[in-house]
Amino acid sequence: MSGVINMDETKTNIYTPITEDLQVQGYKIGIVTSVPITHATPAAYYAKVASRNDAYEIGKQLASGFDYFGGGDFDQKNGPKGTDQLIYEIVEKAGYTIANTKEEILALNNRSGKVVAIDPDNYEAALDYEIDREADELGLAAHRSGKLLSTVGTKDGRIRYAYSNGGGTCGRYRLMRRCLWGIGSCDMDHRNEHP
Repeated sequence: MSGVINMDETKTNIYTPITEDLQVQGYKIGIVTSVPITHATPAAYYAKVASRNDAYEIGKQLASGFDYFGGGDFDQKNGPKGTDQLIYEIVEKAGYTIANTKEEILALNNRSGKVVAIDPDNYEAALDYEIDREADELGLAAHRSGKLLSTVGTKDGRIRYAYSNGGGTCGRYRLMRRCLWGIGSCDMDHRNEHP
């Protein structure tokens, strides 16, 4: 069954992600990730595909009607062979605004409508590791500010890779995740002074 997203092993029975159930109940839905928005884990909140590697189809399904997608960029922007319609055009046609500058992302608020916010400083479609992020670069927490909305799915896909970068990376990611979910202090200086 490995490799499918919201389908069973026969690839014929489709599952409904919890985000769709919550949207029907009136919740606004936002999905934030540090990896490409079409990566399998964030895609599990909105896509239904037979292969997690079909990033172009996953990207098309992003235009699902959810309110906010933020973080990493799309994989396969023009399809697997680079000959299909640009995914940004599909998303914009579905009524989404694409915010891909720091100024545009920071200006977003709960009246911005449907948004795909792509980090302008991303590296190969994923955000930098938190420990490697420059002070002026946006991190995941910028997408989870109170100006936007409560997000259902926050995926920091790069945390699983953090262990290869040493303990400092892991500690900083734990702090950043606490900040994303509003648990405790987000002040890195305070954390460094009181380990």
